[in-house]
Amino acid sequence: MKKLTAILFILTGFGFVGNASAGVDAKSHNGSFCHAYYGNQSSDFRHQSDGIKNKSNGSRWVGCPLIQDRLSAKGGADPIWVHWKNSVAGQNIRCTFFSKRGNGSTLQSRTENDLNGGWFRFSPTITQDTRYGTYYMYCLLPKGSTLNTIYVDEK
Repeated sequence: MKKLTAILFILTGFGFVGNASAGVDAKSHNGSFCHAYYGNQSSDFRHQSDGIKNKSNGSRWVGCPLIQDRLSAKGGADPIWVHWKNSVAGQNIRCTFFSKRGNGSTLQSRTENDLNGGWFRFSPTITQDTRYGTYYMYCLLPKGSTLNTIYVDEK
């Protein structure tokens, strides 16, 4: 009887842990998942373990397909954070984050800019299509800079 009670206690504990984390589904995407937005500029980028680096002498666009796997979530994505490294002070990155409907049309988008590198956040919440929708982001990446991480939390 003591063994059965102990097993039930352990299983109940796992149930509480599962329920406590049910509202959060965060993913951290490495910037190396991104690609040249314009195919003829592919050689301007280097895919590295810490992200995608713009090795050209000018700003270049990158596109980043992002995983949305919580199709039943109705709270959208928030927070959305981006980390990048800037090799030249005073350069600005501009990124637009999209939620897409299942048919590919845009449901909602937000654009953010950041100066000098580090973390920046998209605000407020990005609505998602709960039926077959996706996320996508593209950024204008300054010369010599690296897009490291895209963090998306589905609610």
